[in-house]
Amino acid sequence: VVHNLPEHDVDNKQQADLDEMNFMISEAMQLPETKALTAKRLGVPRSDGKPRSLLVSLNKVREQVLKKSGSVRQYEGWERVYIDPDRTPKEREQHASLRAELQTRQK
Repeated sequence: VVHNLPEHDVDNKQQADLDEMNFMISEAMQLPETKALTAKRLGVPRSDGKPRSLLVSLNKVREQVLKKSGSVRQYEGWERVYIDPDRTPKEREQHASLRAELQTRQK
């Protein structure tokens, strides 16, 4: 799941997202063998202008993409882009509680 990736104002938004993800994977992450097969925006367009999350399916091991996802933020326009694994609602809840516990321990 890709967060904060700007949405395109073109006719074929899904293809534009797919092309941008393939560029991101091959150039920014240096993984030319890995390709995004599908890219779908989640939810309805937001009224506050924030981009919707993008669900991406890959043809290769996702761990490589997740491992190199930090390199994406070095590119202009992608400074706020984050890539997280797709989690079930229960996994998201557990992850949120772990983050909250970490914050309380760091204070």
